[in-house]
Amino acid sequence: MPQKFTYAGKGSEIFMYNNDKNITKYTYNVGDEFYQYSFTYINQKLANVIYEDLNNSKKEYIVYYESEGTIKIEEKVHNAVIETNYLKINSDGSLRGDLEGNSFTYSNGNLSQWISDGTVKLSFDYYTDQASYFRNVRTPSWVFTFFKLHTLAKNKNQLKSFEDEKGAITNFTYSDYQIENFPRNIDISKSNSDEVEAVKVTYTPTTTH
Repeated sequence: MPQKFTYAGKGSEIFMYNNDKNITKYTYNVGDEFYQYSFTYINQKLANVIYEDLNNSKKEYIVYYESEGTIKIEEKVHNAVIETNYLKINSDGSLRGDLEGNSFTYSNGNLSQWISDGTVKLSFDYYTDQASYFRNVRTPSWVFTFFKLHTLAKNKNQLKSFEDEKGAITNFTYSDYQIENFPRNIDISKSNSDEVEAVKVTYTPTTTH
């Protein structure tokens, strides 16, 4: 499973897991931006999330499984509820929509569009011959999407590119395939820039199906 994404000269993203292959901590420390999420599970279901950032701001998210396909999330600061959101979840664990005007569409097990208030915010394309390096992670896809972890969803295939609402395209090229044919190198390029960002990927010591 992916453990660390190192962005040359900028920082890293780090994932930590428990023995059940669920994400227990996610740390984003790239450039001037730092934040982390800590995840707690009960009976292998996400129950509680703690968010902290560089300014020592702290938020808590309490997860309630209201009914099949519906999840309630209370966001708390200093133990006071500041926001309540209801998520609509597909049968495969992917996020379909929320109360904030966001909806998500999928194709062949991959996130295809993020739509916000009726406008396509991001569109995604994939390498259909490459399996996602998150395929062994048990944490459901909606967690990636709601908390905006890495590629925003636990997709079936590796992300090839995404296009934002202004038409700018970000491309991903993978190389140095090793463990279970997962890549150790990623080159990220953008249609509005000549810069190519190099990323190194390291994995947990053992990755199993």
